[in-house]
Amino acid sequence: MGSNFGKRLQMLRIDERMTGSELGKLFGVTKSAVSSWEVRGRFPNEAVLKGLAEHFGVSLSYLLGDSNIRKPLMK
Repeated sequence: MGSNFGKRLQMLRIDERMTGSELGKLFGVTKSAVSSWEVRGRFPNEAVLKGLAEHFGVSLSYLLGDSNIRKPLMK
């Protein structure tokens, strides 16, 4: 798990034409923190992970690299 997290997060961010600074501001973290998630294999806390998945409209499993299904299941 997770080796794809940084790559997927970066891809989703770039697809939205969003900078690391802009994403960081949305979640109350620095550009450096976003970079550490994307490049250094770090992970945000659970609340931020869920928020990222919600913001980008993807499943948490997709964001973490556990699934190739982008969209969350409808309830």
